[in-house]
Amino acid sequence: MNAITRTAGMIVQCYKMKCKQKILCSFFIITVILSVSIFPKSKYKNGNGWGGFKLHSVNGSLFLNGDYRIENSHLLSNYRDEYRTAAFSGDLIINTRSELFHPNFLQIDLGGGYSPGARRENYLVAPDRTDTQTTERLNLGLSFFNQRPISINLFGDYSHNFVNRELTSDIESNQFRYGANLNFVNKFLPASARYMHSNWKQNELQNFRQFKTIRDNVGIDFTKSFSKYDETELKLSYDDYSRKYVNALVINSYISSYALRNRLFLTSDRQNSLNSYLWYQDQKGNQKLRRIQVSENLNLRPIEVIDLRGRYQYTKNDFFTVESDQNSLFGEVTHHLYRSLDSYFNYEFIDHKQIFFKEK
Repeated sequence: MNAITRTAGMIVQCYKMKCKQKILCSFFIITVILSVSIFPKSKYKNGNGWGGFKLHSVNGSLFLNGDYRIENSHLLSNYRDEYRTAAFSGDLIINTRSELFHPNFLQIDLGGGYSPGARRENYLVAPDRTDTQTTERLNLGLSFFNQRPISINLFGDYSHNFVNRELTSDIESNQFRYGANLNFVNKFLPASARYMHSNWKQNELQNFRQFKTIRDNVGIDFTKSFSKYDETELKLSYDDYSRKYVNALVINSYISSYALRNRLFLTSDRQNSLNSYLWYQDQKGNQKLRRIQVSENLNLRPIEVIDLRGRYQYTKNDFFTVESDQNSLFGEVTHHLYRSLDSYFNYEFIDHKQIFFKEK
């Protein structure tokens, strides 16, 4: 009764919040309700004694690399130079995996890495130079309801890179990504939805130049098999790109993509198949582009020592004032002799047309 009263109180407080806060609060309440109903507290009470939290594994790796080279140059003009370089790089990675209450309720993957590096170049004639580089990484993944009909994966990662370059500008880069995946497993129409946000920024410290890219991606995938002899996949996605360059030029791109893939197996061993692929992309914004691609691939093995492959592909591009059409045809016969000798015979034909020229 106390749990029901507390849940009702959370719902009332959630109703009073703003729109974005309502979404986060609703997700939290649904997670709590499902955790109580799917994973009873009596069965998974204390985990390993830390209130339901259990650490499963900690692993990592250490990589070190060193390199030293000497190179002498002597040209016909009597120019001589000696080049000496010494380089060092390393990579330290640590990953952990843990769970809360139950691995099928919440699995937590946390990791990080550190990569230092240095390089020194010495010349007899040209100026010497030294470069140093450091990279730090941190990533977090949360997996809710693994091995359940509906599962949710949340992720986020951050990386920072700094390059100190002698005789030129230092470079500092930061990248931050986060997103979510929703998977719906069923026999009729398995589906998955995804969202990802990426923010990348690079600064040239001495030149005061900055580059920036922001991307938002939304997609949904469907898979369907009508029999054991076929596989069909439909992918829909939308990208929102924003790129900022040094001269304050901003380029925005809005990209819609649709892809349909089908595999038809002609025999039960799946060695003979017909693969069909249809892809359409429509890009709007500062750089407009339309592209259509259709392909058919046929793979046959009439006897054990003979393989037959055939492919037809059509591609159409429309980029600003340039239009192009391309048809390609490919065929290949392969003969296997005692698993030690393979003989190939293939033929390829390409017909490419543009508004400016035509070539074969």
